[in-house]
Amino acid sequence: MGGSSGNRNLLGPQKGDVGLRCVADWGEDVDCRVLQRSALILVGFALAVGALASAPAGSTPPGLAPPSMLASPSISGRAVSGSTMDARSGSWSGKSISYGYQWARCDSSGRGCRLVGGATQTTYKLTSTDSGTTLRVSVTATNTSGTGAATSAQTGVVAAALSTTGPGAVLWAGNYETGDFSQWWLHQWSINRDPNQGYTANNVGHSSATIITSPVAQGRYASEFQVFPTTGTNPNDRAEAVATQANSGGYPGQEWYYGWWTFFPGPTQTWWSQGGDWNDITQFFSTDNVASQLYLGIDATNGTPRIYVGGMPLGKRILTTLQYDHWYHFIVHAKWSTNPNVGLMEIWLDGLQVVPLTHGATLRDQNSPANSSFTSPGMYLSQGIYRGAFTSTNTVIHDGLCRTDSYSAAADC
Repeated sequence: MGGSSGNRNLLGPQKGDVGLRCVADWGEDVDCRVLQRSALILVGFALAVGALASAPAGSTPPGLAPPSMLASPSISGRAVSGSTMDARSGSWSGKSISYGYQWARCDSSGRGCRLVGGATQTTYKLTSTDSGTTLRVSVTATNTSGTGAATSAQTGVVAAALSTTGPGAVLWAGNYETGDFSQWWLHQWSINRDPNQGYTANNVGHSSATIITSPVAQGRYASEFQVFPTTGTNPNDRAEAVATQANSGGYPGQEWYYGWWTFFPGPTQTWWSQGGDWNDITQFFSTDNVASQLYLGIDATNGTPRIYVGGMPLGKRILTTLQYDHWYHFIVHAKWSTNPNVGLMEIWLDGLQVVPLTHGATLRDQNSPANSSFTSPGMYLSQGIYRGAFTSTNTVIHDGLCRTDSYSAAADC
């Protein structure tokens, strides 16, 4: 951090030694040990137990090294006032490590952070004070040889508590809480495939889907979708669960809110980027033999993976830079119609409206259903990962998908 009160960023001394002066988050010049104690960056802790006092500078007790971060701390949960956020310590090298936590409230870009008094647990309940801000958590890893500290990325902007005239209703859920894929119509993957469906590497590439218990965003289960280096048997790689048109609510004149959670395991992934943005994670397909009407995915064409939305009636829009090991919460509000004066679309990401209410046609007027299970015009949805054939492995975890009749109900899925 900087050495003046004009740069009042989060946590810690200007230099690494105990006894130097620090500028606190609130601008006051204080002893580093006092500041670090309030932030749970416990430089003074090792002195208290005598570890540093008994060890020459630069030495390490035999068989025990100070903690060193391997993977950054992270935060999960819904960025909505009244919800509870959960901190994860990240990954650290070293033995006999204990962890301390300190939450901080930051501006919407994750800067200008200030410590939240008393917020030193692994969980933090958001209040109205947090609305319009983001949160970070600093984790202190300590053993008898020393202390390491690291800070998470910021959360999404905290939304105000939802207020509606009624709680709304969930009309269909594809949230995997059955412990299997029975909520979904088609199971499009080739490894551990559904024996009652004919998907193989020849039509979906080398792909899999697995019910998991960690990480999850809600309930007990989520689904991990993976596509593996291409086998050369198909021009695309697909691991997707597909809903029926009825469960999708994909008929003209119907208006719904769709809510779900998506997680991209880190620390990094290599995404298909060969001339396009084809790494779809959620699709609202046309029931005709034409392109998807709305799709969300990863655009890696400029070297930095970004979450984007494309299709009717929005065109292509970049929503945010991809953050790994973070539960993204999506809500899509759509009214399905071929009439541009009737159809509409709007999208929220982590409680922040990223696509304003947009009117336009949301169904293609083809009247040529792809098979006898569909009516046209219409829509059905899918989730997983769908890309052009590629030489890397991509992993996406989905949880909690629901179709509801209100924003409030979708936010609670």
